[in-house]
Amino acid sequence: MRPQDVLFVPLRTPNGRIVGIVSMRYPLDGKKPTRESLMPLELFIHHAAILIENAQLIESLEKARKELAQYADELEQKVEERTRTLIEFQDKLLKAQRLAVIGELAGMVGHDLRNPLTSMTGAAYYLKKRLAENCDKKMMEMIEIIEKNIAYSNKIINDLLDYSRDVKLDLIETTPKRVMEEALAAVEIPKNIQVVNKAKSSVGIKVDFEKLKRVFINLIRNAVEAMPNGGTLTIKSRKRNGTIEFTLTDTGVGMSEEVLKRLWTPLFTTKAKGMGFGLAVCKRFVEAHGGSIKAESTLGKGATFTVTIPIEPKNEEGGENLWLKTQESSLLTTTKT
Repeated sequence: MRPQDVLFVPLRTPNGRIVGIVSMRYPLDGKKPTRESLMPLELFIHHAAILIENAQLIESLEKARKELAQYADELEQKVEERTRTLIEFQDKLLKAQRLAVIGELAGMVGHDLRNPLTSMTGAAYYLKKRLAENCDKKMMEMIEIIEKNIAYSNKIINDLLDYSRDVKLDLIETTPKRVMEEALAAVEIPKNIQVVNKAKSSVGIKVDFEKLKRVFINLIRNAVEAMPNGGTLTIKSRKRNGTIEFTLTDTGVGMSEEVLKRLWTPLFTTKAKGMGFGLAVCKRFVEAHGGSIKAESTLGKGATFTVTIPIEPKNEEGGENLWLKTQESSLLTTTKT
């Protein structure tokens, strides 16, 4: 076939846009087409161009409709997400405001209760000494009950005050083993509970000794209370990436997923007695050191608490600035900004 034997006709729309090309061979008899013989072809080409353009417009409209629908769905999802975020933020803000009031109240009540508790402690001690020789067993038990409840009330006050005021660290050099031994000495361990202390003394750490000791006292007491029928508390420490990682594992009753989710929330407790500030204060003290604390548990199989503390503190002046960096703490606790 020779190029001169083929006729190319553009499919042109009324506005001049070419939407295609039709090619046509000359007739086999070799006769050149006349204008009259090509008129039907011109009509066909005109209608074909309009049909193709209409088809393209319909396809474009359908594509635009789908894109618009998809965009509308995405926009609706974003609006829903933003709405949920705003609601969550509002709830956290209201909770923070309530906790701010609780913090102020805790500070005032705590200081006012300290004086009568100190007097009661002195009075109980005086009676115990004076009646030691002539006191019967029942009376001595009553005095011990008074002393225990004074100590428990003082613990609640300490938790309230520690939760309401700024965290400032008094850093000293110590070892993981010494901190854990001091904490264990402060807790009454039942005879049916075995304690395996594998905390090491080979690595030194710079921490607020009293605050870190209180963290472990709280965790040890919780572990003991989680094993009413006896069990084993295993304590370990290891050096890891510039930190000391403490683990306390008990063989107690364990915790459910729901409890684990709310474990660090102030005023949340599963105990019959208590205000629910113990673990919240522990979290504050650990985070003030630039560390972290987490819990893992299976219901009926015990729990493991992991406390990670930097060997060298990032802030030599104290921990409040470090503690403020954590988003959860800034929303769930009160601080001085």
